[in-house]
Amino acid sequence: MSIKIHTQKPPQLKIKIALLLYAQLGNAYEFLGAYQQAISYFQKSLEIAREIGDRDGISTSLVNLGNAYNFLEEYQQSLEIKKQIGDRRGEASTWFNLGNTRKNLQQNSEAKTASENARNLYQAVGLGKEVEDCDRSIQNLA
Repeated sequence: MSIKIHTQKPPQLKIKIALLLYAQLGNAYEFLGAYQQAISYFQKSLEIAREIGDRDGISTSLVNLGNAYNFLEEYQQSLEIKKQIGDRRGEASTWFNLGNTRKNLQQNSEAKTASENARNLYQAVGLGKEVEDCDRSIQNLA
């Protein structure tokens, strides 16, 4: 009987394992380029993290969702998530990617605004190389 007790996992541990498995499935689908499936699994991991009050799990799930939306070029959703969790570097990167996308669509005014937003955030977090990249992008739009 004591063996059974030691091999039984407490319910909280099972829930935490499910959270981690959903996150890993999301990562696998993201790696394969199946972003909608990845988002589905990241949302499940987020739901579980919120249910059990796992702040680290919530943060990780939101980062994963923001990245997946970024890959889908759903920049507004990504920006909202990055801002919500205070990921200023991720927010800057999303603005930079949005600027490049707008430039490719020849929407130069929007591209410049996005690049300037990225530059300001990169400068605020002390990323000089990225600031220089933004400066080049802005100059190329002039």
